[in-house]
Amino acid sequence: MMGGQIEAFRRAVGLDPDNVAVYENLGAALYSAGDWQDAVDACRQGLRVDPLSAKLYFNLSMVPAQHGYTEGSERAKALAARIDPEIVSRR
Repeated sequence: MMGGQIEAFRRAVGLDPDNVAVYENLGAALYSAGDWQDAVDACRQGLRVDPLSAKLYFNLSMVPAQHGYTEGSERAKALAARIDPEIVSRR
């Protein structure tokens, strides 16, 4: 089922590449499927569309932290918190 969801999100990116929510969902689905590198890539693609997306920075911070990249994770989380000071407490 996860593979079908991932493919649907990939198609959605192709149909609406400026929709940041699609990148958020694609990244989350990829991470849930254990594909953390592609999850990071999806977040970064979304940040090219909206470089002020606190949600994407927060999501990006979660992926590397789980895989030993704590410095990058902390930077991404700090950016998310600067953009939206309440994002950390809501997650």
